[in-house]
Amino acid sequence: NGNINLTPNGSGEVVAATLSVTDLTANRVVYAGASGSLTNDANLTFNGTTLTVTGTSNVTGQLNADNIRIFTSTLYISIRCRS
Repeated sequence: NGNINLTPNGSGEVVAATLSVTDLTANRVVYAGASGSLTNDANLTFNGTTLTVTGTSNVTGQLNADNIRIFTSTLYISIRCRS
């Protein structure tokens, strides 16, 4: 069926110096999807500098941020905190 099964040698992990997953897209954040398969989504990206979340974001607990900018189609707010 084209699948390759890797079995750890007792330590519970498989170590690979290089691993390539051909159905992933550059700059998308990789996470474990259904059944533990690696997946990514266009709504969660990181270009090396900026983490972008498209859609609704829920944060529970404290969120620390500085230089906050809020963009909408009709409003732009920029907040800078200085100590």
